[in-house]
This record gives sequence, C-alpha cells and structure tokens, in this order.
Amino acid sequence: MAGMAVGLDGRVCVDTHMRSSCYGGYKRGQCVRPLFGAVTKSECCCANPEYAYGEPCQPCPPQSSPEFLALCPNGGGITGDGRGKRRNINECALDPDICQNGICENMLRTYKCTCNEGFEVDLTGKNCIDIDECLMNRHLCENGLCRNTPGSFTCQCPKGYRFDPDTDVCEDVNECDSSPCINGDCVNSLGSFVCLCSVGSSLDSTKLECIETTKSTCWLKIINNRCEVNINGATLKSHCCSTLGEAWGSPCAKCEKDPICGKGYGRVRGNTCEDVDECQIFPGVCINGKCVNTQGSFFCQCPPGMTVDVSGRMCIGGWSGYYQITLQFIRRSVVIGGFKHNKVIMEAVFALPVLK
Repeated sequence: MAGMAVGLDGRVCVDTHMRSSCYGGYKRGQCVRPLFGAVTKSECCCANPEYAYGEPCQPCPPQSSPEFLALCPNGGGITGDGRGKRRNINECALDPDICQNGICENMLRTYKCTCNEGFEVDLTGKNCIDIDECLMNRHLCENGLCRNTPGSFTCQCPKGYRFDPDTDVCEDVNECDSSPCINGDCVNSLGSFVCLCSVGSSLDSTKLECIETTKSTCWLKIINNRCEVNINGATLKSHCCSTLGEAWGSPCAKCEKDPICGKGYGRVRGNTCEDVDECQIFPGVCINGKCVNTQGSFFCQCPPGMTVDVSGRMCIGGWSGYYQITLQFIRRSVVIGGFKHNKVIMEAVFALPVLK
C-alpha cells in the first residue's frame, strides 16, 4: 500500500509518509480548517478519520476501511514508530480548537472536553454544547422575555422594568424616584406610574402636569373653624391662597403655604410662579378706591381727601353718605280717664352726616 511499509517486527505496516499538513475536515471536495504544524498521515488520520491529509489534500480513509486498519493497526488515537513502540496521539496539541467553548484534556487513545460556563458536554464527551438557560429555568427574566445566547442568556424587560443581575429577573422601576409629576403626587404601579392632582386641578395631555381648572369660593378669614367673608365666589385655589384668602372651596379647606412660590405668586400650571393680579381676581377689593396691581402684591389708590385704612383695602375720610340715628328713652306723666300714669316714650333723633 502506497506510503506504508512492513515494520521491523514483520507483523505491522508502518507509515512512511513524509510529514505534511493535517486538516480538520473535508467538505464538498475541499480540505478545510488546516491544523498547526506538519505530521505523518497516521498521526493525522488515526486521531480522527474525518480529518484530511497531505498536499494535495485527500480525505482520511474511513474507519472501517482496510487502508485505515493498515494505517492505524492499534486503533484510533495510537500511532506506531515501526519498532513496536506505540505512541498516544495528543489530540489537544494536534487541534487546539478541538474543544470549542471548553478546555481539552488529553487521555489515552482519546480526549475529553471540560466545558466553559453556559455549556455542557454532550454524550460523546468531546463536544461542548450550549445550555438553554431559558428552557432550564422558567423563572429567569420573570416579568420579561428570556432569549438564549451562546453560553448565556439575555433578558428583554418591558417598559417600566429593568433587569436585576443579582436576581436575574425584570424588576419594577419606581418612576416616582425621579419626581416626574409636576404640581401633583406620583403613585408608582407595576411597570408604570400615575400622577394624582389635588382638588381643583386636572392632568394635562402629557399626564405629567397638573393644571388648575376648578374655580370656587375664596374665604378671607377662618373664625372658630368656620370660613367667613366670601371675597370671590369663582377663584382658582392658587390665586386665592397666595393672596388674600385663608381658605378655599366649598366645603372650605384651610390654605396651605406653597413650598415653591412666595406670597402674591401662584402656580396655575406646573412649577412656574406667576404674579397674581389681585385687582382682576378680586373686583371691588379696594372699597371707595382704585386697585393698582404690583409684582407680588397690590395697593389701593384713594380719591383726593381720603386715605387707606389699616386693612389696606378701604379708603376713608370725607362724607360717608350715612346718617347717625340716636334713640332716646323719656319718662313722662300722662292723664288717662282722670288718673295720672307714667309712660316711657322712645324718640328718634336724626343727626347731620358724620365723618367716618
């Protein structure tokens, strides 16, 4: 047989091929995956009959063929030197990539693969195959979608969730931590959140911003837990509570200090502080005078001869247009039917107009 000769013991054929290239496979008439270094044909083909050898390259003989039995008389994984000495073939050195996704360990006549994390050895012990973690553990990527990848897996979490590498599940994101609601309260829910507005406000089209829309009664004072003096029956809460009002609404509720805007400034939309025009919001706020708006406040401008009182909202001085009425009680004696009687008579005395 070409390339073979009888060994020194006269009982076996030895490989007399010169060293040449060994290939990791033969596909569609071509040798593929050339291995490192030059070896004899028996070192190549006895390691794996699916290899190919030589220049020009030819596939190794099938394992059950007479050529293979002559080339590998000691079976696979063993080569001889013609003097009766057998030598184990180191498949790991011959093909460093023989254990893809694992580490090759040479053994007598064969080898085994120790697989990397995410892979497991097949029944032959010579191939590392991917572990489908998604199939093995149904709890992976809980609340999301598990996708297997070579040696691992990935989690695709829906909106409102994020992957936690410690638990390997999609956990809910608390969107309220980033304070997304403007002028409203944030309430977290699984995978989402909702903004809640206070009484008198409603969400805008973005569902993130509360805008005041409801008008109700603005109360000037709270006396003995009762709201007194209605100064305007149709006022936005921020306009009322940032200016003259102590309470708002019906039933009324005590105004709370705005944490963002100062006195005289209201938040009708979002967190923008805007000057409240008291003169427009509260018509007639200046009694007997003219209201003049200023940034964050207002003042009453009085006619000539009149001045503003201590409340700052009434002009006094000059004729008020009112009269003083005095009631007098007088005891008199009257004669009725020949007898004297004492009577108390009430008389009203009208005085001239007085100054206020």
